[in-house]
Amino acid sequence: MSVLALLILPSLLAWLVVIGVLAGPVAVYFMLDESQRARLRRIRRRQIGR
Repeated sequence: MSVLALLILPSLLAWLVVIGVLAGPVAVYFMLDESQRARLRRIRRRQIGR
């Protein structure tokens, strides 16, 4: 049983870290006001259209 845990636990922790890294910016984006999101979209469009 403990050998199985040693095999599964590191990969599970790695996936949790990956999900956390990806979910962080998404959570911050959804915490912005609508006006702040609109400003962020305008800034991104300007940088893309350089």
